[in-house]
Amino acid sequence: MERIQGSLKRLFDIKAAYEAVNRSAVLVQQVRWRKMRTNPINKSKIGRVKERTPIDPWEYKFLKTSFDHHRTTMKSLRLLFLEDFPNLKLRKKQVGSANTTDIAVDDEHKRLMLWNEEENKKTKALRDARFAEEDKVKEEIILNEMMMAEEEHSKTISELEKIVKMEKEASKNFITLENMTERIEEAIDSKKNYNFLINKTGKIVLPEDTAWTELREQNKERGQELS
Repeated sequence: MERIQGSLKRLFDIKAAYEAVNRSAVLVQQVRWRKMRTNPINKSKIGRVKERTPIDPWEYKFLKTSFDHHRTTMKSLRLLFLEDFPNLKLRKKQVGSANTTDIAVDDEHKRLMLWNEEENKKTKALRDARFAEEDKVKEEIILNEMMMAEEEHSKTISELEKIVKMEKEASKNFITLENMTERIEEAIDSKKNYNFLINKTGKIVLPEDTAWTELREQNKERGQELS
């Protein structure tokens, strides 16, 4: 009875707190409370017996064999090292005192550090020389590209100048408001005949005032070849 009253009291406290939060217009994230250990078991899990996770027999056999082999190999290696070096610990103690070993280690460290600095200097010199050669090659490539770009630019400028000259020469024959009447009179005065004849042999016969100048030149070339 006391437990029921305590749970009801908690529920009423939670409800009052929830109503106070709603009144204050503050958003609160709802968190699910954990079940206490003293609470009874859930009805849906009464009488449930947890089944053991099934194991793959092939995988179990493979892993057992592998682990056994690993343990046997490591044990054999340990025994082999103990047989080959039985007095390894004694030898270390008999080398000398700790001070002498520390001094020797420090001297060796200093010697190795000096050697490392010398090797670093040699490597730095080689690296700087390589970088200088690479910079020269890059400069040559950039200069060649700039020269090629200048040549292309000069070519385009010369081509544009030629086009401008041609257009200027062609503009002399353009029809404008100033020379429109003159061009109309010239067109009226210069009569051109677009008629032509073809004889039985297939030869084209053109009149004297023909407008087909290209055909006339072709006929002249054919006549010269036949002669």
